[in-house]
Amino acid sequence: MVGRNTKTNSIPTGWIIAGTCLCAAVVGLFVFLSYWLQPPVVAITNLRYIQSLRTAVSSQRMDYVNKVDEALKSLKAQGELSEPEWTHFQMIITKARAGDWQAADMRA
Repeated sequence: MVGRNTKTNSIPTGWIIAGTCLCAAVVGLFVFLSYWLQPPVVAITNLRYIQSLRTAVSSQRMDYVNKVDEALKSLKAQGELSEPEWTHFQMIITKARAGDWQAADMRA
């Protein structure tokens, strides 16, 4: 073909592979974070404490936070609160006590 440019303007294969790897890494990171950042499954008998803690945090009432913490410590001592539940509740309470109400509310 005389007078026509036969050079194509395609994207080099290396860029396609790099882009695919980047997309896969982003999706993998999203799946990883969504799995590990979920709160633990809570026993139905302990749901009221989640609700109470959420109310305490959203209203920014430290006296309520302290009451929920006392109740949780009692449950923990009685063996009625699992370790993942305890850890999750304590993370929220710690954020609230540090004055980071927004982060505590997001995790409650």
